[in-house]
Amino acid sequence: MKLNFNVMMIKIRIHIILILVLLTTILISCEDPVPYDYIEQKYVEAVLIVGEPIKGIVIMRTQPLSGVFNYDSSLVRNADVTISDGVNNFKLQFKDSAYYYPDTNYKILPETKYTLSINCPDNKTITGETSTPKIFNWIKPPKKIIYYPKGQDSIDLPYIDSLNLEWELATIFYMISVKCLDTLNYGKYLTPPTDELNRRITRRFSNDLRYREITNWSFIPNNKTPVLWYYFKWYGMQEVTIWNPDKNFLNWGLQYFVNASYDPRLNSIKGGIGVFGSASVIRDTTFLVKNQP
Repeated sequence: MKLNFNVMMIKIRIHIILILVLLTTILISCEDPVPYDYIEQKYVEAVLIVGEPIKGIVIMRTQPLSGVFNYDSSLVRNADVTISDGVNNFKLQFKDSAYYYPDTNYKILPETKYTLSINCPDNKTITGETSTPKIFNWIKPPKKIIYYPKGQDSIDLPYIDSLNLEWELATIFYMISVKCLDTLNYGKYLTPPTDELNRRITRRFSNDLRYREITNWSFIPNNKTPVLWYYFKWYGMQEVTIWNPDKNFLNWGLQYFVNASYDPRLNSIKGGIGVFGSASVIRDTTFLVKNQP
């Protein structure tokens, strides 16, 4: 199955768009007798990853509450989108649901200022800028194999040293994500391989809607942490990522986790709503072994 690196951003996107549409409708209905009149706004979701190509730049328009929200209709597909590193201008193209730069040989540079310019079909202009963070590396990466405590499918699990992570000091606040890379297969990663299928980790809070997502996110105010058992939702192959975000990306993520609502003061673009941020990342994989057959 195709995995997005940013499941968290999808939730933020939908949550904020719905709030903005609701607020706009309420405010205008107080002054205007037409209840379905509203002011369309543009939403931008753009995060540059150091060492990776330019991709995943999403531009959307809000929709009125008088109809059913349609994600496909909300996408702005024919905008003129350019990203610049101060020397080169990169004209992006649209494919599927996002804009990208076709030449994947170009990789985002560390400690570099990038600017974003969007000219929409309705002549609206959106701009933003971000300074990419520096590169950092693991000091203590994830263990290649982690054994789930035998016979314990609960939230009361013992701490084990193999869950500890540490990395070079790069900032004061980081983000961590743990993603299951294969929710279907388990046995094919074993030595020797088997045809055993993957299964979910059962806990008392498994009815939480976030529990259905393949990625779990959190924030860390230091450069070391244990990986909590709660981060794992399936057994099998996992990807552990530490994010060193710029302030734009950090603020955009924190407003959802802390306030669970849109804060205009944390907006990092002009001419619309959304984020133009960046991050440097380190990734590694670990295999979570089942605690029972």
